[in-house]
Amino acid sequence: MSRAMEARVGNPDQAEATRIRREALELIARLEKQATEVEEATKASWKIMMLFPLVVMAEFALMYPKGLLLWVVSALVVYSFNFILLFLPTTRAARGRSRSGRPKTRRMTFAISLAARRRLLTQTLLRTFLLNSVPFAPAFIAIFSLCIAIALDSLILGALTDILAAIAVVAQAAAIIAYYSWLVRFRPYSPQYTREIIEKGREVVDQFRSKAAEGLRNGLILLAFLAFIAAILVTAILLPGLTLRRVEDLLNLTFGTSILSLALIVATQGLIMRYTQMVASGRLGREFLRRTVQLVRAEVLTPLDAVEKGEVMEIDSALERIGTSLSSFQVYKLVRHDLNGLLPVYLVVPDIRLIGEKSDIDVLLAHAAL
Repeated sequence: MSRAMEARVGNPDQAEATRIRREALELIARLEKQATEVEEATKASWKIMMLFPLVVMAEFALMYPKGLLLWVVSALVVYSFNFILLFLPTTRAARGRSRSGRPKTRRMTFAISLAARRRLLTQTLLRTFLLNSVPFAPAFIAIFSLCIAIALDSLILGALTDILAAIAVVAQAAAIIAYYSWLVRFRPYSPQYTREIIEKGREVVDQFRSKAAEGLRNGLILLAFLAFIAAILVTAILLPGLTLRRVEDLLNLTFGTSILSLALIVATQGLIMRYTQMVASGRLGREFLRRTVQLVRAEVLTPLDAVEKGEVMEIDSALERIGTSLSSFQVYKLVRHDLNGLLPVYLVVPDIRLIGEKSDIDVLLAHAAL
């Protein structure tokens, strides 16, 4: 312990340092335990992974050629409704959870605080939505790559006679593939990505002020880039239903063989999607937990050691910064969602309580381990 800390009356800094260290070590222990649990729960079985393509090939062989279009219909159904599963109360641990014991007046204050920070809340929820979409990427890129191949093959063989429907399927599938590839490649959910976009915008403004023609050209490039991203998002997220109805009309689905075949393919694609999401979300969750542990060690425990050894002059401000860092690493948490105990997936979500109660939440979010 440093002499500067020991000289304080009652050693308030020593007490604060001890509290921060205890909380940091408890957080590390909790995160490491959770990482082990996630790894055990989402361990991939290569036997099951190898079974998926065999089942798909068997279905293709039975339905060839026109029945293959059911794969396209099924893909659009699964894609349109996959997020609904995450909102169903199917997780065992969620059952029997008691309601918050927070007094009514405090709940009202909390709601007002959230409403006042609706922009920050919206940005945070959008960021976590994009992050939690990443585990869908492997399954949907594979499924919709097959959709493109099927649409082109069906058009060539005459099983699909409406060229506009074929174009709609190919365009929709290509947009979905581009959307998930963008998520994986550019990580738009990270604060760094947002800062880069803002910095690019500022550069354009500065260039426009100094060199109008060059600034205008760069501004148009930036606007074109943003318009391209917006087009992908709209096409990938909002239009699958329109394409689905167009293909359904072509198939003239009726109750019988087609419906049973469609149900089988929906079940197959749903299982592929959920299983790959389980594995990918487990990997993402473990990466998030390990990164958080590393940051707690590097930005909380190491600076705390320096404070206790007397290597820091401004002890109060140093402890305040360390405490803020520790709080920022608790803004996001990893939660589990499963289907009655089966096929668990893990989601990184913000702690809404902190967003509503912390006055410096914008600082904490910017420093969080996302």
